[in-house]
Amino acid sequence: MNDSLRRLVFVRHGVTAPQEQGRYCGHLDPPLSERGREQVVRSQQAVLDLHPSQVWCSDLQRCRETAALIFPFIPHRALAEFREIAFGDFENRQYSEIASEVNRILLDPECCFPAGESLRQLGCRVAGGIKKIMDEPGETAAVIGHAGSIAAAALWLLDRPLRSFWSFQLPHAGRAIFERSAGRWTDVTADWIGRPEDDWPT
Repeated sequence: MNDSLRRLVFVRHGVTAPQEQGRYCGHLDPPLSERGREQVVRSQQAVLDLHPSQVWCSDLQRCRETAALIFPFIPHRALAEFREIAFGDFENRQYSEIASEVNRILLDPECCFPAGESLRQLGCRVAGGIKKIMDEPGETAAVIGHAGSIAAAALWLLDRPLRSFWSFQLPHAGRAIFERSAGRWTDVTADWIGRPEDDWPT
């Protein structure tokens, strides 16, 4: 493990056309929309100011495009471990059509989306990706991910229960920053838009 790693910076990708239409993307692979690219460009300098020595991203193109826009001169490495949760049969469906079903599934860590994943499976997958980063040298690493995979990363780094998932949600192109001291990770993020844990069923 890389004991020199002191900061992990997660950035959510910019918005895509299906998301602008209110659709779940999951493992679907649309590119950024024009508005999504504008969101990313606006966030670029704040992320560059953190001086990451390594850049990672989900292997889906909306994250690869985001990584290339923010870090045009830093090679990025794509990992499937940082993909969004697999919504399975719910992918490309309208938020308004199935929101209650999606929320019910995400509040039960063991419940899988039809032909998709459970929250616990997402958490295990993302933890595997973070461990790969920790094997690499450098003090600051940046990861371009998705709302779900970044929330799962926060839970793992902070040792929070899966029921806290909704407390760690980012807007498109938003940042989550974690710093490590004495072997413990702390959250120094200001971009969260999730509701407090106490607002959600246990």
